[in-house]
Amino acid sequence: MSAGRRNLGGTLLPALLALALLGALGAWNYRANRELENAEPRPYRGLREPDLAALGDALEAEIGVYVERYQRATGRRVEVRSPQLLGDQIREFERVQSISESTRQIGRELSEREGSLRRVRQEQRKRDEERDRVRLFLRRLLAVR
Repeated sequence: MSAGRRNLGGTLLPALLALALLGALGAWNYRANRELENAEPRPYRGLREPDLAALGDALEAEIGVYVERYQRATGRRVEVRSPQLLGDQIREFERVQSISESTRQIGRELSEREGSLRRVRQEQRKRDEERDRVRLFLRRLLAVR
């Protein structure tokens, strides 16, 4: 055996071991990242693309209606009367409180719709990312979480 061949054999084995170790670490990282992705809550995962798009459009339209209602509700000033009798004062307090509660309820419903729309758009972005198989593979392989 020549000296060059022995030298090549001496460097080839560590290089192959390093390559095998790198491959094993990559496979482990890929599997761990895939499991993390699958554990993420995705409530709209089961919907088909057209249904998801229709849901997003419907939520946007509904949000427009709620924004108008909320702006009207917050834009009006509740006129408070000052009755003299205690019973009338209690009724006036309840009336003003009821109007304020309805404004808060509209705000809560608007917030819920906006949250749902945000989750729908997030699901659509995830699906767009998953269409590019090479980027998905590399992200799972190389991402450190």
